[in-house]
Amino acid sequence: MKIEDIKEDKRFKQCNKEVLYTIGLFIFNIILVFGLAFSFGYNVEASEIKLIAGFPEWYFYGVIIATALLCVSTYIMVKLLFKDMSLDAYIEEDEE
Repeated sequence: MKIEDIKEDKRFKQCNKEVLYTIGLFIFNIILVFGLAFSFGYNVEASEIKLIAGFPEWYFYGVIIATALLCVSTYIMVKLLFKDMSLDAYIEEDEE
């Protein structure tokens, strides 16, 4: 069998897309958490720190709200962009 005769499993293309979606969400997560925590908490005097539900404002938005938002966006991403695939050995449709 030659290398040219080997056909690529079609599931690899979908898996590569899913990896890119996941990396994109991870980068969005880093930017969101850093951006919110930095914008609400950097260069704020201790006397000016606002509390929301007992947490400092930067922590509330940067950690609690960002985590909730990212949990929802992960669920939506998995439901809309990911596909359920069989893990059985790949068999061409025309080779039965």
